[in-house]
Amino acid sequence: PLRGLMAISEETKGGTIDLVQLTHLSSVFIVLHKWLALISQTMLLVIAMMPYLVLRYFFGGDDVWFNVLALGWLTLISISLTAVCIATSPAGMVGRLVVLGIIGFPGYIMASEFVENRDNFTSGGPPVLSVAYVLLASIVIALTLASKQLSAPGENGSTRFRVIAIFLMAGAGIASLIDPANDSLAWTMWMIPLLVVAGLESLSEPTKQHPGIYVPFVRRGLLGRLAGRVLYPGWTSGVWFVLMLGLMFAEGTSYWHYAHGYLSQASRMGTTAAQFAMALVFPAAIMPLMPSFKHRHWLYVGIQVVCFLIAIGLMAAFNERTNVTGAVLAGLLPMSAMFWELSHGYHDSYPWSPHVTMTVCSDMAILALIIVHSRHERRRIRALEAQASALLNAHTTPDSSAAATLTPAPES
Repeated sequence: PLRGLMAISEETKGGTIDLVQLTHLSSVFIVLHKWLALISQTMLLVIAMMPYLVLRYFFGGDDVWFNVLALGWLTLISISLTAVCIATSPAGMVGRLVVLGIIGFPGYIMASEFVENRDNFTSGGPPVLSVAYVLLASIVIALTLASKQLSAPGENGSTRFRVIAIFLMAGAGIASLIDPANDSLAWTMWMIPLLVVAGLESLSEPTKQHPGIYVPFVRRGLLGRLAGRVLYPGWTSGVWFVLMLGLMFAEGTSYWHYAHGYLSQASRMGTTAAQFAMALVFPAAIMPLMPSFKHRHWLYVGIQVVCFLIAIGLMAAFNERTNVTGAVLAGLLPMSAMFWELSHGYHDSYPWSPHVTMTVCSDMAILALIIVHSRHERRRIRALEAQASALLNAHTTPDSSAAATLTPAPES
C-alpha cells in the first residue's frame, strides 16, 4: 500500500500528470486505474501465498478456513490502505506522516479485535459486517478525494464527494437500526471518521469560480438551488453539509441508546453527538479572519488542536463534576462541552441545566458569526448562479445579449 504515497506526487513533480490528463480520461478513471494497478500487484502476492496455506494444513494441521479468511481480511485491509495512500499522495511529506499515524492507531485496534474475536470473524459474527463496511467505505471515500484533487477547474468533484458521504452515512445509520445485536453501536461509531474527513475537506475548500458547475443545480429550479446550498463547492455550503451529517450522527446515536433501554442517556448522548458536529464546524468561524493563510487544511487542524488543548485545560482545572463554574465555562466551546459531557455529564449530580444553556448560546453565536463571515461568499454564489442561468438561456435561445451577461464573478 505504501507505493500509493507516490502515485500522484511523482507525476506532479515530473510534470507528467498533464500528459495523463490529455488522454480524455476523467480524474475518476485516472485515480481508479492507478489504484487497480497497485492492487493487482497485491493480488499477485496473495496468489503466491495460497500454496503455503494448503501446506500448513497437510503438514501442520492448521485451520485452513481461518487462514483463508485471515488472508482475505488482510487483502481487504491492504487494498483499502492503498486507496488511502493514493488520496494522501498529493499532500506533503508531513501530511502523509500525520495521516499514516492517524490510520495506524485504528489499524492496531482492528488487528487486536481480529485476534480477540477470532470466532466472530470466522463465523460471520456481528463485527464482520461493520468492519467490512468501513473498509469498503474507506476505499470509496479515499478514491473520491483523490479524484477531487486531480479534477479540472470545470469538474465538480466536491458534489460527488458529498453525495457519496451522505449515502455512506445513511447506510451506516440504517444498518445500526436493523442490526439486532448490541454490536450495532459499531455502525454508529464508524460515522465518526467520515464526519472528521468531511469536516476537514469541506470546510477547507474555496468556492469554485466556474459557472458550468452550477448549471445542473440551476436547471432544476428552486429545489436544485436549495440542494446546492449543501452540495456546492466551498466552505460556505460545507458548513451546512457537515451539520447535516452531524444531525444524522446525533439521531443515530440517540436512537441506539433509546432502543437498547438507555432511556436516561438517549437525549444526553444525542446532545453530545451534536456538540461533536459543532466542534467540527467551529473553525469556519475563525478561518475567514485569516484569508492570507494559504494552507487551509493545516489552519483547520491547528484551530482544532488549540480547542483540544483548551478543553484539556478546563478538564484539569475543574475536575469536580458538581462544579457549576466548570460546567458553564466548558459550554463556551463545542469541543470542551463535548469532552465535559462525556466525562461528567451522565451523573445525576452534574449541573446539566446551566451547561446546556451556555452551550446553546455559544452554538448560536458561532453559527451567527459563520453567517456574517459567509456573506461575501453567498453573493459570489448568487452571481455564479445568475451566470449559470444565462448559460442555460444561451443554449435554449441563442442571443448576443444573453452571452454578453457572462462576466466573471466578482472577487471578494
